[in-house]
Amino acid sequence: MAGTWIFEHICAEGDIKAYVNDQLSQSYSTACNTACQSASLTGSGRLDYSGSSVFPNVRFTTTMDLLLTADCLTAALGQNETITTTSCNAFATLRSRQSGTTATCTVEVSNCHCAMTVVQSDSYSDSFSLSGTTIVGGTGSVTAYCVQGNTLLERQAIGDNAYVDVTMTKQ
Repeated sequence: MAGTWIFEHICAEGDIKAYVNDQLSQSYSTACNTACQSASLTGSGRLDYSGSSVFPNVRFTTTMDLLLTADCLTAALGQNETITTTSCNAFATLRSRQSGTTATCTVEVSNCHCAMTVVQSDSYSDSFSLSGTTIVGGTGSVTAYCVQGNTLLERQAIGDNAYVDVTMTKQ
């Protein structure tokens, strides 16, 4: 496990759209539980494993297509809203104020249609231990892994039925 592992391929498996809808419901309201129409995930970076420490330097980009109803928009903005260019722009502005997030929204029939991208970059250190085919992070995170020669595959659950698989090559 020791050494530097470079991301070669990242794959989001399972129901990523359901995971995003669950996050929107938790952040705003169950009125948003069908807002996500599609979602994709890409990533790049490296993991440096040394002794019982890991030093990730990673960047993940999530791209989402959202269709917000008036009820979802009301929950997100915290006041009674109808679908207008102004209210759609207010949601885009609210989301774009969050670090690494860009959003653009337009009125589409009786909904607010938003294209949103969230970029998350992380560079930190953590402890870890191995238990069978599982990496247990110092924060309690659990990641399945498999090493074959110079290839490392890590699988992280991000929801009830969604996973991120990262294939890495040892440098």
